[in-house]
Amino acid sequence: MPQMSPAQSAAFEEGTGGIFTAAELSTAMSVLICATVFAWSMWIVISVYRQWTAGEVKAPEAFTRVIRAMVVMTLVFLIVLI
Repeated sequence: MPQMSPAQSAAFEEGTGGIFTAAELSTAMSVLICATVFAWSMWIVISVYRQWTAGEVKAPEAFTRVIRAMVVMTLVFLIVLI
């Protein structure tokens, strides 16, 4: 990700009134995205578990759904954290 020049960074901080820096905003956005994707993945896992225990889905289908959610979560984490 390209870095801001010192002049751009100063202009950004001036524009926000010094409340937060660009790095703090980037970190906050990354945390928000990661937390949201984690919550979504856990929601998928819990709902699949409930469907599986109720007999609505068979084990292979449940396993596939959980793996798909975990792959999406991992990819988003890698994209956000790189």
